[in-house]
Amino acid sequence: MSDKEELRSILLDLLQVGLLRIRVWGWNGRVEECAAEADRLHDVPDMIREMDVETIRRFYDFELRHFAENTATRGFYEADWKRLGAVLDKMQSRGTKNQTFIGTFRRLRVAYGVLILVALLILIGYGIFAK
Repeated sequence: MSDKEELRSILLDLLQVGLLRIRVWGWNGRVEECAAEADRLHDVPDMIREMDVETIRRFYDFELRHFAENTATRGFYEADWKRLGAVLDKMQSRGTKNQTFIGTFRRLRVAYGVLILVALLILIGYGIFAK
């Protein structure tokens, strides 16, 4: 399973658990909990649709962490939250390695361009002084 497929699966699990909680709380008249849960989850369908890793990282860093710290029933999400963090960390570490390679490539390309420019200036200068 690719990282994005795994992210999608985790987000679907979070959405499913959240909807089940909203249903149970609704049956028991716990309106505030329903509203808080819906507030946490209302962006998840867009995250699943777009699969933008930065948006999912922000969701993980802020929304889920805030929710986990402020609810007595955070155990429902604990396993999925940990899985989500692990996948995002794995993707970020790969991205960092790729970013390092790209940065090195760009620096080499700039250095190569500077060398060509210096060589051309030398040739032009030599041509001017050779007359």
